Amino acid sequence: MAQDSEPDIILLTETWCNDSTTNASLALEKYNLECDLRRDRSDTTAGIGGGLLVYSKKELRVLPIDKYDDNEFNQFCAFKISTSGEQLNLILAYRPPSSPQTNTEALCKLLRNLDNNSILIGDINMPGIDWAAGRADGRGRELLETMTEEGLQQMVSFPTHTKGNILDLLITNCPERVVDVQDVGRLGKSDHCMICVAIECQPFKRQEKQVRLNWNRANIPAIRQDIVNSHWREELGARTVEEGWAYLNRTLEETIGRNVPINKGSIRFKHPWMTREILKLIRKKRRKWRTAKNSHAESDMKEYKRVEKEVSNKIRNAKRKLEKGLVSGPDKNNRKYTQYVKSKTKSRTPVGPLVTKEKKIVTENKEMAEILN
Repeated sequence: MAQDSEPDIILLTETWCNDSTTNASLALEKYNLECDLRRDRSDTTAGIGGGLLVYSKKELRVLPIDKYDDNEFNQFCAFKISTSGEQLNLILAYRPPSSPQTNTEALCKLLRNLDNNSILIGDINMPGIDWAAGRADGRGRELLETMTEEGLQQMVSFPTHTKGNILDLLITNCPERVVDVQDVGRLGKSDHCMICVAIECQPFKRQEKQVRLNWNRANIPAIRQDIVNSHWREELGARTVEEGWAYLNRTLEETIGRNVPINKGSIRFKHPWMTREILKLIRKKRRKWRTAKNSHAESDMKEYKRVEKEVSNKIRNAKRKLEKGLVSGPDKNNRKYTQYVKSKTKSRTPVGPLVTKEKKIVTENKEMAEILN
């Protein structure tokens, strides 16, 4: 999903993570795992039946919200996204099906205290609420009444569970910003569908463009000739140290610009085991899901499950083939081997954002470095 659609933010519930699950093992390429927003369920064995994870694209500014820290709802995390207009507040929530009434009351308290431009999304497990008719059973009545009193809207209108219930909700006080809500199929063997939400938002993004030079195609003889032809003694002798250093940098940059092409990039899969065949199968699986869901035909669902099984087998075999080739290769210290091992063990926790004494939030790298120094 991350490879094909590249959403700005990925929200996961029921991750079943626990203390033995490292952040490194959860890393996704080109995404930050927001460690401050990770929630492992602590009231069950090994985190079973819960857990929240938030991933964001590395250029986004995601800031935790501490306003709801005293709320005892099990479980949720709250954060905001810096935008060019009004900030967008998001709450990711998971309510276990066996929750007591006190947990529902805590959820309602959370909804009553929402700031403007807030969206709560997650698996709330309230099958007894008929959102179209505005009716609810005893367990869901308080939630429905709270939403009515606070003027909140629930935007998911399609079944999100294989049994035909709407369990995953999107509750908001800014429905005009929610452009689209779609069912994009199931993830693996999950009994819930994935929800893709388009939100009208213009987030601030860190501008850190990196120019990559293709030194494999560099004209090294021409670079050497440029260096030999430069009159270094005359040029540097008439300058101060700072001026000479600037001249040296400028001269080298000019010859590099003339003789080293810029790497325009190529179509590269983010996972080393990913192939075009697997990617096509994943897209085919999504099409089969949409067909099966719309037709409600047993034959279409059977075809979807067949393709789903084929995708799982292809991915499993591709991973095994890659790892077997890396381990049994002639040189276990080659670049591909070390890169793959590093990708499975890295855990990068971003620095910041920082808050100054004047209560100003700082996210730019240079400004944060100055504060830390």
